[in-house]
Amino acid sequence: DAKVADLFEKYEFGSLKKYLGNVQAAAPKEEKHLSFSAIAPEEICRIITRTGKCSVITEGEQGFAARKIFVAAEEDGNISTSSGTVGEFAAILCDENVTKYGYDLKSQRNILKSEGTDLKGKYMDIELMHYLINPEKSHKIDILTRTYLNINLEEMAAGTDSKGEVAQTLSLFDEVPEDEPQSNRQAEAVATLLLGEKVLEEMT
Repeated sequence: DAKVADLFEKYEFGSLKKYLGNVQAAAPKEEKHLSFSAIAPEEICRIITRTGKCSVITEGEQGFAARKIFVAAEEDGNISTSSGTVGEFAAILCDENVTKYGYDLKSQRNILKSEGTDLKGKYMDIELMHYLINPEKSHKIDILTRTYLNINLEEMAAGTDSKGEVAQTLSLFDEVPEDEPQSNRQAEAVATLLLGEKVLEEMT
């Protein structure tokens, strides 16, 4: 039936769908509207210390200094993101009591080590976590964001949802709206945080 077709579509069993005959997958769900705010590094660090978890994206290459850090956190249903230097986030990066969600956290740790910062805490690497659940399925963040969160990451990064509504509050960057790459990374940090929770839930 349609539910089985949906499962085949979700888990990429395309070659088996022919055995379902003419049954079609259910109509795609309407993409969700997600709001988040960009705040100052010191403010989000306080939130992360209270909640004990965050997502981390480290821009850079192994053997070289990190260019920028992007993080996201959630408290009382409010999602926040921020970006800055390693020094601005050193306290939470080194905090063993803060769980870190991210992609390829081992490489991020190596990049941070080049600046004398050790990424500590429980590592929740989404790519590895999802591999354990569905080893043959794509682990790319844009695909997982659609599958688990029903959110279009590209539209989320652009600041609008599929209806053209504003999907993020860029209070910190109103003066520099041209900084599109930074906006993209902020959206990715938010998606990484939410994905981590969803994938962990599916694992347990």
